[in-house]
Amino acid sequence: MQYVVARFVLRRFAILAFASLLVLQFTHPGNAQVTLTWNRSSDPTVTGYRAWYGAQSHAYTNVIDVLNTTNCAIPNLSVGTTYYFAVTAYASDRLESDFSVEVFTTVGASNSPPWISTTVTNVAVAQGATTAPLPFAVSDAQTPATALVVSGISDNQGLVKNSAIILSGASTNRSVTITAASGQTGVANITLTVTDGSSPASTSFQVNVRTKPQPPGKLHPKG
Repeated sequence: MQYVVARFVLRRFAILAFASLLVLQFTHPGNAQVTLTWNRSSDPTVTGYRAWYGAQSHAYTNVIDVLNTTNCAIPNLSVGTTYYFAVTAYASDRLESDFSVEVFTTVGASNSPPWISTTVTNVAVAQGATTAPLPFAVSDAQTPATALVVSGISDNQGLVKNSAIILSGASTNRSVTITAASGQTGVANITLTVTDGSSPASTSFQVNVRTKPQPPGKLHPKG
């Protein structure tokens, strides 16, 4: 059965902690299975999750209710097709969150897609400041790590421009630094994508741009 996404979100959960959607692929003759895992939502009212997917970005035609688990195996996918995935959270009254950050992968019969770690966790940074280097790793069964190409994009260009996502490293171990815009606060979802030239894999995390805390008041030394 297919589902067409056409719905109104009645409320937005406080924080969608889906920033590390991981795509794993297992290929079989003629079809493939993709397994998704994600971080739990921090909203205490969440009682379950739904995994959405389809062959077009942000146009999901299938959905699986996985109840209160944080992983989902999606079987019988077509080899050679790029699939896009997202997850929603819902409460006991069935009110549903917005979609998580989208990830995608191409199912291949002979060329498995590269792998990218989810060690980059959500990070906070002050306005106009730059994060410390955030480490992650990439690999591929057929392609040397030195030949893998990594790119990064932000969904909030006013807060974090794509040009402010600086990638370092040329082998398995890589890192990324993020520079936030001055005078702006909010959250930007950053998606890192690795490709071997034919198949991509991606992971995402959030950058929370905040004002710095106020310093302490006047000191009163004694002694």
